[in-house]
Amino acid sequence: MRTFLINDDDIVIENGEVVMIEDTDEICQCVERAITTRLGEFFLNIEHGMDYEEMQSKAPDIERIKLDVIEAALQEERVNLIKSIDVNIDRANRRAVITFVGLLETPDGEEIQGKVVI
Repeated sequence: MRTFLINDDDIVIENGEVVMIEDTDEICQCVERAITTRLGEFFLNIEHGMDYEEMQSKAPDIERIKLDVIEAALQEERVNLIKSIDVNIDRANRRAVITFVGLLETPDGEEIQGKVVI
């Protein structure tokens, strides 16, 4: 598929043209969008997104957050498996950096990698 490139929640425009992405970059962006969307936030599909409850708790359980990330990432039908997840919580700046590696539903199990800042 092919879609708009989104950076910092905005569609990217260069030289007056909308920048498009496709293939694994597009799939990776879909996973990133699922992770950055709060569960219930998207009114057309309230089951789309990630549950942020554990992420916002006073003593977040990293393993529970990883499960929440996997659940959100697997909403993208073209992703077969999330191979690894790294969650770094920066309490001082009130943000988390999540990196992931996934395998696609392709005959050769093509790999995608992404990074999300929440």
